[in-house]
Amino acid sequence: MKIIKYASLNAGPKLIITGAVHGNEKAGAEAIAMAMDFLDQNELTRGSVTFVPVVNEKAYELNERGAPTNLNRDLKILATPITNEEKIATRLCPELAANDVLLDLHSFKVGDEPFALIGPRNNIDTPEPFRFASEEEDIVKVLGVRTIAFGWLASNAFNSFDDNAFYSDTEAFTPPDPLSNIRFAVGTTEYTRSNGGYACTLECGQHADPNAKNVGYNAILNALQLLNMLDRDVAPPKPDYRCIEMQAPMFRTCEEETLAPDFKNFSPIAKGQALTYKDGAPKKVALQDGFIMFPGYASGVGEKMGYFATASDRIS
Repeated sequence: MKIIKYASLNAGPKLIITGAVHGNEKAGAEAIAMAMDFLDQNELTRGSVTFVPVVNEKAYELNERGAPTNLNRDLKILATPITNEEKIATRLCPELAANDVLLDLHSFKVGDEPFALIGPRNNIDTPEPFRFASEEEDIVKVLGVRTIAFGWLASNAFNSFDDNAFYSDTEAFTPPDPLSNIRFAVGTTEYTRSNGGYACTLECGQHADPNAKNVGYNAILNALQLLNMLDRDVAPPKPDYRCIEMQAPMFRTCEEETLAPDFKNFSPIAKGQALTYKDGAPKKVALQDGFIMFPGYASGVGEKMGYFATASDRIS
């Protein structure tokens, strides 16, 4: 794992930027290479920035999401790491904990536009107590994307499936252990927050979009500028933000259950709309207007088919 650090002689924030946590997502590594070229010719005004251009090198070489598993789930240090991803996690986690801010660059397979994810509002509750919400909101606003989502960890901790306000189901469902769902949902940003930092995930665009690396590159420079780490006068973009809160996962409960066709990330959902079907009849039905996030048409029984999300006024 290559770790490259640029440091100013002046004290300031410690920013870490990661790419290719998933090996088939090249935009982050390409954006980081562009940013390092820029910093080779322009000094930081304060603080330090650490780059990890290709976090999962083996998966990157194979052009696979993982080699063989998803690194960005259940991320933690292990006393005796065995697999490729366990060894990477055990090396990466101390780097995340040693920095103040993380910008994690990703890309996606299917979707229409880049978007970003941030952590919860300030709170002292489980599963994610937090005190840097305003800092995350400030930094996400300069990343150059319109759509901002939050609620990843809280939605994975959701446990009220038999009486929820988001969708009905024709069959009762016994969810997995909530603690196992929370552990599953811990990736780079959640690990950073749990160690006293704050973080944003930027989905730069589709995997094959040649502009995705430019989205990532501009976001890096804008983040450095916001943190007063760069002497740069270019004003960051201020789009008409759309904020979405993830609320509840939708588990596939049987082999016969299928996700409604043609869903993409952030597809709008109307109250009364069928979300899934069983034997041709609606099974899960929306109880309010919202959005679908991370639809999974290849999900197995007991796995998540997507998440129900709703509009939020948190970012405006």
